[in-house]
Amino acid sequence: MWRDFQWVLISLPELAEDVDVAADNSVWLTMRSHRYYVLHDGSIQPRYVAVLLPIFAVSGIAAPIFADNSPSPAGRAWGVSYADRELIYSDGVWRGTSTPRIVNVADLSTAPSSLWMVKTDGSVWTTTDGMAEVPHGTITAARIAGCHDDTALCVSRDGGWYIWIEKTL
Repeated sequence: MWRDFQWVLISLPELAEDVDVAADNSVWLTMRSHRYYVLHDGSIQPRYVAVLLPIFAVSGIAAPIFADNSPSPAGRAWGVSYADRELIYSDGVWRGTSTPRIVNVADLSTAPSSLWMVKTDGSVWTTTDGMAEVPHGTITAARIAGCHDDTALCVSRDGGWYIWIEKTL
């Protein structure tokens, strides 16, 4: 049975840049101003999350704890800093990862046991700890989406659509 749907514009206080849905179903929005908002508990009203670090992209894990209408802490998520596209992490407070830093990240998406990343040169990588990176093939990707089974889907720069799967012999 077909159901009829339509796109409905949600009012935001500023222009959005990127959107991600976390494992806990919270919705994370990065803005063109490099700030971010989170929607959770079924609300369509975004809540601003105050941070000092400008964020280019975000992949949420668990929503912030909002108390007294103020965001505290910042929630759990992986992100990309605006300045040098450095991989950053929040466990309540945003910070860079330890040395060595992972930089030049253009897109990212969480999966259950790893974080998938597309670098600015289009190469695809994963990390489990924010320090060690593992390359995945020679594709030139534009966007990435981590899957619940720890695989990933990507769109290449030429518009091709790919899935990362185990090779069969």
